[in-house]
Amino acid sequence: MKIATFISISFLSAITTFGQVSGKIIDLKFIQLPKDWHEVSFTHLDKKGVFLVSANKEAGQVDAIKIVAEKGGKTRLKLPFKAHFFQTRKGVTIKLLANNMLELTFEKGGELVVRNGYE
Repeated sequence: MKIATFISISFLSAITTFGQVSGKIIDLKFIQLPKDWHEVSFTHLDKKGVFLVSANKEAGQVDAIKIVAEKGGKTRLKLPFKAHFFQTRKGVTIKLLANNMLELTFEKGGELVVRNGYE
């Protein structure tokens, strides 16, 4: 088992629209990582000073995604799992869209932790 303790260029490129302005999609994909990396995480990846995003992958599946709003704003999150639940939901309005997409409207300091429901 290998655990990533750094963010490589290929890992950053795997987060397809990350780093774009507020209002774009957060689409977490771990496709560029070695296949034998079943447990991977990153913490507080900055999305243009608006959102801090953290996520972890356990046993080969994304387990949790955390978004903290440094400023208020809107973004969309493409859920990488079929079933989900909200572990933390503070200062955020959530609208479920088609294709497993969430539209998120955050107040400053808002926080969302969405976890895999493993269905």
